[in-house]
Amino acid sequence: MLASDVEGLDPDGQDHDLAVRYIWLRASGTWAAATTIQEPVDVIYGGCVTLKSRAAVIICIDLLWALNLGILALALPLYITSLGGSATQWGLLSGAFGFGMIFAEPIWGWVSDKIGIAVPFVISRFASTLLLPIYALTGNMGMLLVIQIARAVIEVAIGPLSRKALAYSFGSDRKGTGIGLFQACLGVGIGIGPLLGGYVIGRWGYSQAFTLCSGLSFLSFLMVVINRANLSSTGKSPDSPPISVRLKAPKIANVAQDDSSYLTFFVLALIAIPLFVGIGVTKAFVPLLGSSVLSLPPSQVALLLAISGMVSGILMICMGKVSDRLGRRPLIVGGLSLLSISLFGYGFSSGFVNMAIVTLINSIGMSAAVPAAVALVSDITPSSRQGQMIGLYGSCEDLGLMVGSLLCGFIWDVHSPRLAFVVCSLITGIGIVLGSIALNSNPARSEAA
Repeated sequence: MLASDVEGLDPDGQDHDLAVRYIWLRASGTWAAATTIQEPVDVIYGGCVTLKSRAAVIICIDLLWALNLGILALALPLYITSLGGSATQWGLLSGAFGFGMIFAEPIWGWVSDKIGIAVPFVISRFASTLLLPIYALTGNMGMLLVIQIARAVIEVAIGPLSRKALAYSFGSDRKGTGIGLFQACLGVGIGIGPLLGGYVIGRWGYSQAFTLCSGLSFLSFLMVVINRANLSSTGKSPDSPPISVRLKAPKIANVAQDDSSYLTFFVLALIAIPLFVGIGVTKAFVPLLGSSVLSLPPSQVALLLAISGMVSGILMICMGKVSDRLGRRPLIVGGLSLLSISLFGYGFSSGFVNMAIVTLINSIGMSAAVPAAVALVSDITPSSRQGQMIGLYGSCEDLGLMVGSLLCGFIWDVHSPRLAFVVCSLITGIGIVLGSIALNSNPARSEAA
């Protein structure tokens, strides 16, 4: 670490002082004292010095990943319908995807805490490259179910890895901005993906759409391999002292968690379920609602998904910044309220214009609630467990995705599509009650490893 490395730090702040002390102690050879502040400097170094390069790589990977999700969001339900599948079968496949993510996401987060993010990124992107073309090779629902679970295990790695890295990069006071940036990448990719997927499907068919997704995964795999050193954890310098010295060194800025942090996390985990019931139903069944119930052409269905993705992409960063300034709870509760209203609106939509207006409300709600909730998880979690806890929270999100898909598909076939959206709107309302009553406005923050 050189003197130029502290550029961008507040010259009057503690971060700058720690960095300068670290440089002086390293130069003087006072290892024990240097390692006393090594951990916070590593965080400072990772957050302020490598922000431009590391965050840029992660954002590019996230955009390619989200573009894949956007293409598949349009392609898969239409592909299943073309094979003669029912709404219940599509709900089962969507639920299987959520089921796979429930168990895999906290594991990926735990692995990233232990070995860093580079190796999990490599495994995820390479496995995705090999798996995605298999969709076009089978029409068997049982085989498609297995593929969905496998894809869930592979693809869900991107969430905890990226959220953790971007939250670190932007620092404790701007975690909402960092996580909002991840959600913005997701929104932009999902916005552009259906338009690209619709064009490819219309011109060349479903198999080429799946092949395109595989190619995008391979491109992100190459990006990870090329930038692996930049993505790897800088836990220690090449000439660091022996591990025994570093383990014995005291740590500074150690803020203990109190019981309110655990209670806040528990409430957030409960809120994540109805929140993602609403999001899961929107992602999985709005394309079917438009194409099968309202008889909209594929181009208009793709445009609805594009509106959702692009509006979310624009608003996610802004909402993340707002949550950094105004607090997390107002945005979580407000976002859930808009999401619930939009699901009710989907149940009574009668054409493209109605769907577009409701989709706009839905996108604003998601943009407000999701980054604020994840940022709050990061606020109350020690840095040494960020990946694990964000992954555990993500598994609750995935549970909501699974429940929403299964429930909506069942009600869709047994009663009516419109009732399915109304019921899911009421379930999302449970999150509003939980957030309003049980969510702590000012939880204790944990900065320590």
